[in-house]
Amino acid sequence: MRRLLLVPLALLASAAPAQDLRPGKDMLLTPKDAVLMLPPEVLCGPVVERMEWSPDGVHLLLVRQVMPNMREVIAQMAKGAQPSPASMKVEKELLVWASGSRKLQTVLRLNASTDRLESADWIPGSSQIVTSVVTTAPDQAATRTIATISAQGQAKAIFQAAEGEYLRATVHPTKPIFSVCYLPRIVPASSNASLNIYRYDGQRQSSHSLPPTMWNTYWEPSRDAPALFAYNLTPGVRGTKPEWLRLNATSGKYERAEPITMRAPQPAVAELVVRQENAPINVQKASFSAPSVLLAAPASKEDGVALVSSDASQGVLSPMSSAIAYVHQGSALVRPLVRVPKELYLAAKQAAEKTLAISNAKQAALALIIFAADNNDTLPSEGGDWRSLVDPYLKNPGLLSGFVFTLPGKNLGKIESPADTVLGYFPGPGGRAVAYADGHVIWKPGA
Repeated sequence: MRRLLLVPLALLASAAPAQDLRPGKDMLLTPKDAVLMLPPEVLCGPVVERMEWSPDGVHLLLVRQVMPNMREVIAQMAKGAQPSPASMKVEKELLVWASGSRKLQTVLRLNASTDRLESADWIPGSSQIVTSVVTTAPDQAATRTIATISAQGQAKAIFQAAEGEYLRATVHPTKPIFSVCYLPRIVPASSNASLNIYRYDGQRQSSHSLPPTMWNTYWEPSRDAPALFAYNLTPGVRGTKPEWLRLNATSGKYERAEPITMRAPQPAVAELVVRQENAPINVQKASFSAPSVLLAAPASKEDGVALVSSDASQGVLSPMSSAIAYVHQGSALVRPLVRVPKELYLAAKQAAEKTLAISNAKQAALALIIFAADNNDTLPSEGGDWRSLVDPYLKNPGLLSGFVFTLPGKNLGKIESPADTVLGYFPGPGGRAVAYADGHVIWKPGA
């Protein structure tokens, strides 16, 4: 099994510079593992406004704004023509990417001129999203609609309210349920106000009348029924502390509750975290900073940070730390993460460095031999910048950095045994790649 794990690492290392095993470059170390970032996969084009992983990390929700006829508009403007209003239509899309099938699907499309997306949230323990959309059709009163949408695009409207009415959905932080509060009006209180509890699939579990002035819902992580709170809205009386009621899930009745401290659940100390930093960039005479997304292992004592992408933002790590999504120039991309035991990574890294040293030594030997052939069989002298003289004979200029040259100024034609004469070497992990005057290279361990 250990040998099998080494194979993909060695293959990835051999693909440099597109992918290599250097920490900070597509790789970082945690106290136990090495985390390799695979090449990015483009999910969709611009303009992505928001991304959120489902609680199980299986799906990724994307919200983006798009102009379907962008090319037509640009073509018309290039000709000096005024684009038609119809071609200037802007849409808001909800898309879901499935990490298993690697497929992206549009689950909701809205006309940005008439529809406004208020919220879109995953329901824990499910592949369902609950949305709130406000629609303002011409010559009609605005309406707000609460709906559930599956990751496969199956939508179900569950509640609708007219303009001026209060309607809000609140998702339970850990369980596959959510609540919808409805009030025909806030002040004065209405007897038709209701609190509705729904399952993740939009099936209503229960409905309860709302007490006067109580419409704000708060889910406690460990409870199956929500608590309600409100401030005193009596004219001339300013409420400073909210009053609390808790719904009894068994009896369906409200009970007076002690004040509840509303806090977001404190996450456990994460092994991997996403960081956003600005990196300085110099182009000719211009200097500016570009946002970069980094992946970091806070507990790591060495090589614990890797660059995900430069000129990027909105880095979001999946709940299982199996992938990281981010936005680059408005487009959404994702990089899968692969973990291997640190000892296997170190072994693969040494093997890759050894292979690279041998390859570089062969290229260096060939370049020096060709240089000598063009210069009366004489190798460059050690004095001066001999590397710059040999660089034109290399595919990768600068490769000779680190090469220890042992035959400066020698005449290759006068060497009696080129196969036994060391031309130079590259040091490597646990040894060196030694090049000989006839061009062959061998690895000498412990040298």
